[in-house]
Amino acid sequence: QYKRNNKIFIFTLDKIGLSYLNLNINWETFMKNIYNNYIGELNKSKFKSRYKGKEKYFHASSAGLCKRKHYFGSVQQVDRVEPENLSRLRLGDIVHEDIQNAIKDDDRYVIEGEIIIPELNVRGHFDILDKKEKKLIDIKTVGGYKWQMIFGRDKQDSISNYKLQLGTYGIGIQQKYFDLKQMSLLFYKLGDPNAGNLREVPVSLMYIDKAKRYWEKVLSEMNECEKENKLPRLRLGSSPVEGWECNPKWCGYFEHCLGGLKPELLWRITTEI
Repeated sequence: QYKRNNKIFIFTLDKIGLSYLNLNINWETFMKNIYNNYIGELNKSKFKSRYKGKEKYFHASSAGLCKRKHYFGSVQQVDRVEPENLSRLRLGDIVHEDIQNAIKDDDRYVIEGEIIIPELNVRGHFDILDKKEKKLIDIKTVGGYKWQMIFGRDKQDSISNYKLQLGTYGIGIQQKYFDLKQMSLLFYKLGDPNAGNLREVPVSLMYIDKAKRYWEKVLSEMNECEKENKLPRLRLGSSPVEGWECNPKWCGYFEHCLGGLKPELLWRITTEI
């Protein structure tokens, strides 16, 4: 690519061949699109390697979130659209990879281990299992606002879904490895002068039983919905669990759900097309 007479000339090699574009470009938009396309391809490759042929399972990482997400992903198995905030999600992937790479050569740890819980139709990959301490650790990256909700003066219990996710991994680990003695969430802060801060939140082993009851209920409801060929009922607290989930920024099934509780946001997708 090069610039001449205030115009940008770009040559790209794709599956069809060499294409030529003569464009005036907003570089912020251009680089954002290029980077998002790159991340999208990474995610497609990762999704294919992890889930190809295993689409029927519920995702452990979706524990405590919108039940329609379980239905679209594992019952109907519809194509998932990449959410809009790919660059933000990529930061989380990078932090996960760096922390895991820092300890992966130590035999004490199991990294990115797979768990399958057949009786609950659940599958997932946990972050870190400390075999010596019999401790399960899940890494979470959060921005400043979420950090304040968790650790601030007026902190709230805004991480119940994370705890259910951890409990879900705990079910699989106790079936595959050994009984756990500890579980914790390791939070990494993004996005302000204190970015890089790490804080650990212990999670009660009771969440293993809570996760089991949660997935038993999900499995029963999904079986009923499939039998009657209907979607889980649209209602706040279940589908979705929290209002922020109904947004194309976060939900890969937003169009399939016709916008959920926020159909007015569908215009964002249609205008981009």
